[in-house]
Amino acid sequence: MKTRNCNFYVSKVWILIPVMIFLYSCGTSQWTIPSEYVGNWKTGKHRITVRYKAEGDKHSKFISDSAIITVKINSDKTASGFIGQAEFDSGMLKKNAEHFLFWETGVAYIIECGPIGKIFDSDPLLTKDVEIWLGPLNESGEMRSSLRIGGSVFPMAGMLFKKMDE
Repeated sequence: MKTRNCNFYVSKVWILIPVMIFLYSCGTSQWTIPSEYVGNWKTGKHRITVRYKAEGDKHSKFISDSAIITVKINSDKTASGFIGQAEFDSGMLKKNAEHFLFWETGVAYIIECGPIGKIFDSDPLLTKDVEIWLGPLNESGEMRSSLRIGGSVFPMAGMLFKKMDE
């Protein structure tokens, strides 16, 4: 019986990993936003749930209220807008890495809004880093999206963006 040299396979893996990273970076660094995403978008009033931990509590608490979200997406991959009463002006649009790979998550792009303030008056968090996950456009040109704190598994809100007349 022949035994295979394990070092041979390990060396192949160490070569394959950098090659895959290089190929991935080549494919995602130079991309443009499809023109149908560029413009002003607005949701109706949606329920937004903020998760927080009060000092001394072991478990998270939740508080909800309704708010409208507006976003302006620019062709240079920047974004600005309002999430309820919280404004953001230095958002960056990123291509969803999983959208590029072999499986489809339903999220085409992610707007990294950065730190924002209180979304509604009773919001207990003075600042939070949020992201807006944008889905593909449907037949009527609307986007199913979700609002999340820093890539959290659970969304703060699910919403439907409609393009505003410019």
